[in-house]
Amino acid sequence: CRLGSNLARALWTFEGRALAAEQVLVLGEARLRALVVPGAGAQHSGTYRCLAEEQGARLPAQEYRVAVL
Repeated sequence: CRLGSNLARALWTFEGRALAAEQVLVLGEARLRALVVPGAGAQHSGTYRCLAEEQGARLPAQEYRVAVL
């Protein structure tokens, strides 16, 4: 997920529901964040969205459609 600023925070959703912090491992540097789903299975297939949050504003960043086979 590419963020517009190094001060922005990445917020992730799966199928329209927010992912709790304990559900995800986010790796990254500066303005690039990667979502890691340990032990991903077929139930993790679907649409993931990244929102960039900075100073109280949330902006859509990117959408990913994932298929786990």
